[in-house]
Formats: sequence, structure tokens, C-alpha cells
Amino acid sequence: EEKTSTRLFLRFLVLCCPLSTRSIDWCCQAMAIGDDHLEDAVALRDEEDRLEEKTSTRWKGEKKRWSDTSSEGDVDDVFDDNDFNDASVTPMSLGPPRLKGLEGGGYGPITPKDASKEIGPATAETLPIPSLWYRILPRKITSSMAFERVYRIVTSNVASDDPPHLGGLKIMDGREAVRFFKFAAVTLVAIAMFHPLVRRMGWEYDDDYELTDFLLYDLNYVLLDILSFYLVGRLYKRRGMDCLFPFLVPMACGVIYPSWTTTLSFLHHSFSLYEIHCTWPWLLFAWAGGIILLAAVVVTAHVWRACKDGDLIWRLAEAILSVLVFIAPYASHPNFHLHHWYASWLIGMHFNADTWWSKMALAFMWGQYINGIAVWGRDPLLTCAYGYYISTDIRCSYMKCYHEEGKSEYKPFIAPDWRNCSASTNYVP
Repeated sequence: EEKTSTRLFLRFLVLCCPLSTRSIDWCCQAMAIGDDHLEDAVALRDEEDRLEEKTSTRWKGEKKRWSDTSSEGDVDDVFDDNDFNDASVTPMSLGPPRLKGLEGGGYGPITPKDASKEIGPATAETLPIPSLWYRILPRKITSSMAFERVYRIVTSNVASDDPPHLGGLKIMDGREAVRFFKFAAVTLVAIAMFHPLVRRMGWEYDDDYELTDFLLYDLNYVLLDILSFYLVGRLYKRRGMDCLFPFLVPMACGVIYPSWTTTLSFLHHSFSLYEIHCTWPWLLFAWAGGIILLAAVVVTAHVWRACKDGDLIWRLAEAILSVLVFIAPYASHPNFHLHHWYASWLIGMHFNADTWWSKMALAFMWGQYINGIAVWGRDPLLTCAYGYYISTDIRCSYMKCYHEEGKSEYKPFIAPDWRNCSASTNYVP
């Protein structure tokens, strides 16, 4: 009778104190063991209490070190994908040390260096919870099971990164191939979905650009953009992009943002030497200043992270090489137009630090790339100068109308002069 009443009391504890991790662990173990061994469970509980008293000093030291690390901005060491890849790391399991003698275990103090040793293989691909949430949200929320469940939903992959099998045969070779396929699939589906959406919303778009044009003229180049972004962005090292956080939601914001800004009249200008010198209003200069300031903060954060990881020289070499190859040859040309799809592709792939904020920045920039392709197409950087070169080089028949009278040579291409705001009859970039 005494044991039965004890079991009822334990069940009451589990129901009424769901936030007490230690009570849940001990009570569930006691009820699972059964009445005959309840005394052993109680003795085990007492042993746990004694062990916890001995390790309390150590835990306080660890907690203080974690707090100092967080205040110094090094919290990403604790919450990186490489350190925590286990679904069992939850708000509950980040508490004080627990005895590992109970069946089902429990984890002791986890530090960045020994986290991979303490935690076994991942059973579900979810992100660890950044400590930022613990600083912003009340403890009552962050320690609840509901918060943990919601977090698991928004950080879980739709499909596993493990190679799929068909009839015992492996379809793809390695997780890297699966992640690239998912990245390409997410990109192409987003382009196909946003192309009609922007027309339904009444935002600015190219009337002459259809999805058939995308398939015929741009698809092969877009696939090359996807491959280069995947490699330079180190996405082969990351979990697949098919999760809400930190990829799909920031990417959706990046897709919508450029089209939403077309509702602001002072933003109806392009980024070119002619437009900047001749037609930009002062509000646009102020807007651009804010964007430059935000970009400076993000870049500074990545430089700081690269310094901490010890690979700053390699990262700078990548960035300098990208500018020399992809910007320098075109920047001085009067028809150079830095399309937002191009800028987002070039800058976004360098936001490749293994932190949640870097992944969000990368996803946002990739969303802007998707917007540019879906709305305007993959237009060339040199605009009409490039079209003129291609048409005259392969001697397109429609260029006959551009001949000088009585001559077989084409008229010279007149580039806009941004210095005196004279674009003549040429296309204004």
C-alpha cells in the first residue's frame, strides 16, 4: 500500500511539474523499474544527490565560463553545427550535470571541446538553440516543452541529407550531392513560384520575360550560378537548405524585399555611373547609406569570425580574387549595370561562416538573387553594349538596319557619358 501511494505521488509529480527535468527523469525511471525495485531507484536518487553536491562547484565554474564566453561574443563556439548535431540537445539537457547511472542516461556538463565526445550521432537534423533566445525571451518560455517542439519544427529539414536508396541501390553518392540537389531544387522552385506571384501582386517586372525564356536562355547559366554559390558558400558542409530557420524564412524575405521596394518612388533608379551621377534623388542616397552601414556591420562580423577561426587570410584572398575576376573588368565601362541578382550572388556566397547569423545573411542574399532572375531575367552586366557586341560579332541579320548608308560597316556604338549626363539616343543603363 505504501509503494502504491508512492507511485501515485510520482505520477502526480510528472503531471504537475513538467518543467522539472530532474524530477521527470527520476520519476519516469522509478515507474519504469516497477514496485519491486523502487527502493533501488530511491537509493540511486540519493547517490545522484551526493554526486550533484560534489560537482556543484564545477558546474558553477563552467556556467561562469559560459557566461564570460557569451559576453565576449564567442557564444557561437558553443552553438555551432559542428559542435552540436544531436536532436537530444534541448533546453532541458542544457541544465546542471545529471547522473549517468540511470537507464536512459542524461548528459554531464557540455563544453565546446568535449561536446562531440559526449553526444552521439544525430538522430534528427535540427539546429541547437542559440543563446540569443535565452537573453531575449523569459526563462519560463525557453525552458518549456512547447518552445522546444516549435524550435524543432522550424529547424528540421524537410528531407534527410542522407543519400536516398531505390531497391537497395544508392541514387546519390554522399550527403554533399544530396545537399546540392536540394539547394538547386529549392532555388528553381522559388523562381517558378515567384515569377507569377510578382505579377499578381502588381509589383514591377519585365513584361516580355516568361518562364519559357528562363528555360531557353537562362537556365544553364543559373545552374552554374547555383554550383559556384554552393561551393564558395561552403553549403556542402552545412545542413540542407530545406528548413525554415536559418534558410527558408530569410530567403523568402530576400525574395520579397527588392520587389516591395518598387512601391517606393524614390527607389525607381538603377545602380550605374550614369544614374548615380545624373538622376539619383537625395532620399536614395540616404537609403543607400543605410544599406552600406548595415553591410559594413555584417562584413565586420564576418571578418571578426574569420580572425577567430584563423582563416582570415584565405577569406580575404577569396574576396579579392572575386572582385578582380567578377567586378574589375566591367566596372569602368559606361554601360556597366550592377544588377541586384549579380551583386547578391557575388556577395552572398562569401557569407559562409558556420554561425546562424551568417547563414541567415547568406540565405537573404540568395533570395535577392532569386528575385532578380524571376522578375527581370539574368540580364548582362554591360546591358546594350553586350547585346551590340553579340549581334555584330555573329552578324545577325536584323542588324542590317544599323548599317551606314552605302557602307557595310555598322554604326559605332555610342556609350552614355555619365560625366555630363548625356546619354544621347543610347540606352540609359
